[in-house]
Amino acid sequence: MVDISKLGIQQSIIDTKQRAQPQVVKSLSEAMDIANKDAGDEAIVEIKSETGETQYAVVDLKAGTKTAAVFDPNSTELHFGVLTRQKHHTEGTVQSSSNRLEVVDSLRSKPGANLAAQTQSTLALAQAALDKVSGFNSKEAPFGQRVVSYDHNLETVNTLLDQSSEQINARLKTLEADLSLYSDPAKQKEYTELKSQHAELKTYQGILKTRLLLAAPSDHEIVIPGTQGMKVGQGRSNAASREGVLTALRSRESQLQMALAAEKGGTNLPERVKSLEGQLARVQTELKGASQQILGIAQAAFKQSTRVGALIEMRAGLDSSRTDLLVKSAQLSRLNAELQANPSRKAEIEPQMNAIAEQMESVRVHLIADMKSQIATFKANAGLGQGTKDALALLETEVKKLETLSPLKPEGGIAMEKAEQLQKEVENIQLKLYKSNSDSLLSQLKKEPWQGISPEETRILENIDTHVENYTREYQMVRGQQVQLQKDVDAAKTIPDFQYAPIAQKNLLGAQSWTPGGTGLSGVEANQEINRTYHSLDHAFQSYLGQPTVPNWMTFGKYASREAGQQIMNLEASLEALHTLATPDGTLVNDERSMKALARVMVQDKMVDQSIRMAAKSMGINPALPAEDLVKEMVKDFASSPTAAPGKIALITGNLEKLHAALVKGNTRIYHNIVPAYDIFMKAEMAGGDGIDALQKAGYGGKGGLFVDRSTTTGKDPQGFVLDAFKKYKAAKNIHDQIQVLETRKQSSGDASGALQKEIDGLQKQRGEIIHAANLLIGCQEQMGILQDSDIFTDPLVNDMLGAMSGTMTLTDQLGTSELLPGATPATANWADFPTRMGLTEVPVADLGKYRIANPQAGDPPAGTDPSLPAVVRVEGPAAGNVRYFKTNGNPGTISTYFADRTFDSAKAASVSAAPPRDIAPLYRHNVEGKVEFYDRALEAQATANGPLGLLGNGAGHILFD
Repeated sequence: MVDISKLGIQQSIIDTKQRAQPQVVKSLSEAMDIANKDAGDEAIVEIKSETGETQYAVVDLKAGTKTAAVFDPNSTELHFGVLTRQKHHTEGTVQSSSNRLEVVDSLRSKPGANLAAQTQSTLALAQAALDKVSGFNSKEAPFGQRVVSYDHNLETVNTLLDQSSEQINARLKTLEADLSLYSDPAKQKEYTELKSQHAELKTYQGILKTRLLLAAPSDHEIVIPGTQGMKVGQGRSNAASREGVLTALRSRESQLQMALAAEKGGTNLPERVKSLEGQLARVQTELKGASQQILGIAQAAFKQSTRVGALIEMRAGLDSSRTDLLVKSAQLSRLNAELQANPSRKAEIEPQMNAIAEQMESVRVHLIADMKSQIATFKANAGLGQGTKDALALLETEVKKLETLSPLKPEGGIAMEKAEQLQKEVENIQLKLYKSNSDSLLSQLKKEPWQGISPEETRILENIDTHVENYTREYQMVRGQQVQLQKDVDAAKTIPDFQYAPIAQKNLLGAQSWTPGGTGLSGVEANQEINRTYHSLDHAFQSYLGQPTVPNWMTFGKYASREAGQQIMNLEASLEALHTLATPDGTLVNDERSMKALARVMVQDKMVDQSIRMAAKSMGINPALPAEDLVKEMVKDFASSPTAAPGKIALITGNLEKLHAALVKGNTRIYHNIVPAYDIFMKAEMAGGDGIDALQKAGYGGKGGLFVDRSTTTGKDPQGFVLDAFKKYKAAKNIHDQIQVLETRKQSSGDASGALQKEIDGLQKQRGEIIHAANLLIGCQEQMGILQDSDIFTDPLVNDMLGAMSGTMTLTDQLGTSELLPGATPATANWADFPTRMGLTEVPVADLGKYRIANPQAGDPPAGTDPSLPAVVRVEGPAAGNVRYFKTNGNPGTISTYFADRTFDSAKAASVSAAPPRDIAPLYRHNVEGKVEFYDRALEAQATANGPLGLLGNGAGHILFD
């Protein structure tokens, strides 16, 4: 064994636990084999034995130790240098390897060193590098680093050869200059030896460069020294480079043959001949091997190109299939949104969903078939190495993952444990693939051209695995969407279909022509039909809107109409009584009875009380007297001046008739405008059609303006209030169905986080606000579009009477009596004014950016679209082109406040919706015998006062329109 101290090794740094002394062998190749058996770091040291024999010592080093830190460059025992094996390391984000030849100069670096001896060592090093390539690579290094390590090793040796060549050239020039001046046998001998070594260097340099040109390409583009930019592996992809390799070798062969012929014919030393013969043999061997390798490379290049093409086709197929999945996901999301917006479309949505699933499955089946076809192509062009076998195993496992996906499984694909098992199998194959590829690459470089696979193929294989993983994950996601959508569709199927028994609408406009003592349809009889119809439509529409109950316009309309009927009944009873007074029969019996009837009517309703007081005032009687005294004074007046009585009665009758006519017109016109809209809408929805489309075809929905002619379709809904209202009702119905779907989902899957319940609560709130907004729009249609007609509320007499009654009117429904404009006087508010009774405040056009327009028309100024902003309603009138915008103000006793109070309180909503309006019947009739009869009803015991057709509405803090 060799004493470590004689090697010039700094012993304090050596880890001698594994080997106390270096192992010494006679050949560099054997030393490399010994070093390669260990995974640690070793140094191979060239030494001289006591007999002068060249030997090599294998020395263990601490991991990562630099060679220069171990060997003393001044040691006289260290002849030339050291080859080290060090593990690869990472600098920043770039991985590289330091598995390269490191030379620690000793004697060579000193002045006067023997150049010939140094050059001989370099040549030996080059020969070792060429003959024992595997000795320069760590078996544990990953595939990429192994290639880089090999390239660096050859590059380093080439660099050393270049450096030695430069040193020899310089020395040869010096010697040539000296020998030209004088003869020196020693210098002549050195010159001859160096010339021979220089020739060998050129041969080795050429062979190394051809090796690097034909080497396995790596991820690192390494430039070959002395080649003007040619890169390692360039010959494998460049036919011109391959041809250049053969040309260069043939040229060198020719040069050596000529030199050898010259030497044999001359008197040179046998060593020179032997050197040239050795070089020639090596070049010829290299030429033969390179020719075979280049032929194999061309064949392998074609096969590799075909394999790469197959892999790229697989990856492209996966990309295309993944894109298709994204499209299918978007389609399912759209269908889900459509189902949520309108669950009644379930029958239309389900076939579309199934078609998407079939298309998705067709794409998957096609993808698998295409991948199998490409795998067959890959296999047909694969080499015999283990690497291609591993690559095929990996690809077949990827296909297995795709085949395991099942569109029939509820989870939408393979079970998680199965997916993890397959992925682990893929990862194990990948590890084998990298290792076997690197081993086969290094072992076959001198044999057959690339029986394994290239780094490019390895990268694409890894990329394919990533693509399959992504596809699998996205397939399961899309399948999950489909499964959830199917559950929601099934839930929507459980929602009962809307049923509606169409009403028999009657023509009640004849009540406008009723006269006292006549036999035609009276206003109160028409009102009875209206109230029954409103209640029937209210219940039918509640069935359409679903639970929980939220009042619709008909809910309030039936109560308001019933209160209007009370007024009409009182007015008709009064007109009948006045007709009796105006028909002399020679006795005061009927006159007294009719006056008593008037007194009874007066206490029935404040409005009639006030109207008769107005008539009494026109007779010169103090209207502030109590009812009993007022009647007595009127009777006295008639008795004291019988001839003047007919004129006075005519005055009273005229006032009452005008008020009566206004109320009957309003009551019947609203019926003929709103009732058909409800009926048309519900018939269409029951039949599976679109109620909105049916309303538009029937003439609802206009371009703005006031009513002009209700006998035409354009007069039904000129400002679009009715159409916009039913659009909102339909949206509320869809929200109800959406809530039912979510309730089913909550029951089946649970709601541990409460997210579904939170969503349901939000939708319930939104549903109530939308219905409330729809109620107000129909309220605008009724209050502004009909009651503001010139022969109703804008008639001067009616307007005066309504103004006089402001602050004294009430409305009674199932919950009790509500005061209308409490505390108001004609000076502060007038019930005949549309914005006042609706509870609306005008918004200046300049401020519209702070609001949303609930029913916009073309030409409207821009307004906010944020759904959280408060809304305004667009009203055109009273003059044509006079467009105004209003928001609710929450004032007490207004229509909007009344609506809100009963809409956003669930208990109140249920109560007013369930109850029918109170019955109503004639209070007084004038029969053929001229007798007066009173029909006392339970209703007479209740507070039965109200304003004319009061339809009421919104409270502060609620959104007016959605």
